Amino acid sequence: MGCDYIVSVLVKVAGTDGDKFSLGVPSIPIPLTISQTTPALTIFSQMIQEGRVEMEVMIYSPKAGIKEKIPSLKGNSYYKKYVIFFVPYTRKDIP
Repeated sequence: MGCDYIVSVLVKVAGTDGDKFSLGVPSIPIPLTISQTTPALTIFSQMIQEGRVEMEVMIYSPKAGIKEKIPSLKGNSYYKKYVIFFVPYTRKDIP
């Protein structure tokens, strides 16, 4: 007994990209102590993470050939974290 339909998924793009920037004084190890550092003093920093996906779905019928091709499915997301004068601020579209 054969199947009625075959679903084929083609993922064209799936990935993330990120970037970091910081302005201030980083934490510095304290001499003559074990694993102790000064606190970091951040005036401004940003961390940006973006994601993207694009795929196609095709439904085949072994008897009739291509039954239906769904238009390209595309999606984007972002996560942005800022620190401005020691105050953190976050923007995102991910629940």
